[in-house]
Amino acid sequence: MDARVWEWRVATSEHPRPEGEQQLIERCRAGDMEAFGALWEQHRSAVFRSILGIVNNPQDAEDLTQEAFLRAYRALNSFRGEAQLRTWLVRIGVHLAIDHVKRKKAHPEVSLDWDVGGGLADIDPHAAAERNELRETVRKAIEALPPHHRAVIVLRDMEGMDYSEMAQALGCSVGSVKLRLFRARRLLKQRLEVLLGGSR
Repeated sequence: MDARVWEWRVATSEHPRPEGEQQLIERCRAGDMEAFGALWEQHRSAVFRSILGIVNNPQDAEDLTQEAFLRAYRALNSFRGEAQLRTWLVRIGVHLAIDHVKRKKAHPEVSLDWDVGGGLADIDPHAAAERNELRETVRKAIEALPPHHRAVIVLRDMEGMDYSEMAQALGCSVGSVKLRLFRARRLLKQRLEVLLGGSR
């Protein structure tokens, strides 16, 4: 593990006092690892989920999350606050994840915890089997999407970002985000129709 990762994880265990994000950023720029640990605690989950939705491998997602924060730490002096810090961090993570997928030249699985069944699924084995089958079908459909299409679905439908945040995270215009999301959902719908039609 990188020594800096260990340092900020130790720092987070000391429960730093609540303070403004901008103040934490200024302390980070001065080399305060406790402040960076506080930012890690605040934003790690959002970055990790965004990456995991693209690479679908928890260990890879953890490694890429650490890499994203290390890159952010090195680039903090270039952060001007035009976007929210969370959006800026997610942008770094998403680009790392997309590059990771491209390097592997594969379509990794997307882990979905969406509850697509009803309450009876917990007590009805048949309903549970149907829910698992549908979840597997959705997973396969998302696997078939190119990484940049998968990214917009993760940010919009799983992270709940608005179009402006997505544009900042992906480094493109709001119009491009809307077009990319439209195409991604259309491709996903087409793929689901094929898979669901073939399963009947």
